[in-house]
Amino acid sequence: MDRFTGWIGVAVLALVVAAVVLSRSPAIPPPETSDPTSPEGVTRAWLVAIDDGRPEDAWLLLAPRTQARETRDDFLRRMTRTGGNRSARAAISGSRITGDEAVVEVSRSRTPSLDPFFFWTSGASTDRVVARLERIGGLWRLTVPPGD
Repeated sequence: MDRFTGWIGVAVLALVVAAVVLSRSPAIPPPETSDPTSPEGVTRAWLVAIDDGRPEDAWLLLAPRTQARETRDDFLRRMTRTGGNRSARAAISGSRITGDEAVVEVSRSRTPSLDPFFFWTSGASTDRVVARLERIGGLWRLTVPPGD
């Protein structure tokens, strides 16, 4: 085999690898808008704030009785340490409102990660978590954030 044929083989292999990697990489979903007056919107805003590394914004979405469980500094430190999960996608799968209380169901899917041999991946997983909210002064606030 001459050098030219070898380079063609390398180029074809590189194109195949690139096509496989690109086909397995997750598409970036369009940002969802949050209605701050609804339990679903508050829950979505919490998820975005945590995933974007903005725990100070998430703190403001907590009910006063939930904030009373730990200091703001401890909360910020804990959320910064655990960090967001950009490889996870969250979707509101349902909600129930009963008077001034609400339950929002959230499904979080993690995209599969590539193993050293890119043809095999570890499977995607889905967690179902629940957020509990309370209407306080006309605003919905989290008493139990999703995943707590």
